[in-house]
Amino acid sequence: MLRGHAEEAQVDQAIARVLRAERDAQQAITHCQAECRELVAAAHRRAEAISAQAERRIATLREKIGVAIEQRIGELENTAGPGPLAQAEDDPLHERLRRAAAAVADELTEAAP
Repeated sequence: MLRGHAEEAQVDQAIARVLRAERDAQQAITHCQAECRELVAAAHRRAEAISAQAERRIATLREKIGVAIEQRIGELENTAGPGPLAQAEDDPLHERLRRAAAAVADELTEAAP
């Protein structure tokens, strides 16, 4: 009979060890899941920051390119002199050409319409 109690105690201890190991494993899984959620959230925040920075850089470049284009147009107008340009402004196609040039400039700088 004593031997039966000893075996039963060993079985109970083994079951307790298995249950403890399962509980520890579940806690480790829960901890890893929380850590993964934190890492994913941090990655999303970093991606958003990178995207915002890229958008700011693109906007700055577009602005600089637009200014450079306007300066170049001004230089070309000054070089051409008043003769043909003054006559072109009286031409009915002048406004149409001006809009076309502006559309090309917008397309080249990818400016929104």
